[in-house]
Amino acid sequence: MEYVNCNLCGLDEPQLLFKKKDKFAMTQDEYRVVGCRGCGLLYPNPRPAPEEIGRFYPEGYSWRETFKAESLFTKWIRRRGKAYRYHLLRDEVSKILNLQGRILET
Repeated sequence: MEYVNCNLCGLDEPQLLFKKKDKFAMTQDEYRVVGCRGCGLLYPNPRPAPEEIGRFYPEGYSWRETFKAESLFTKWIRRRGKAYRYHLLRDEVSKILNLQGRILET
């Protein structure tokens, strides 16, 4: 993990907003989301260094569907997966929007 200054204005005055566990449970790390006291940007700090980012995603992680749904069971599993991802995304986005800051994923 690497500590970083604000990516937008460069200021080193983060304010801790909330902590979050790794949603894939690939690591025991806890993410800290901070807000820049200068410009309001929300960002993770510390964040994974480029050489360690792979350990935060499961094998075969992809936003695209990578197999054909041929059976009813496979189609059902895919629908459940989409519903779960939507639920996670909706929860995360609502938390961030409630903070009313600027967002930049690094």
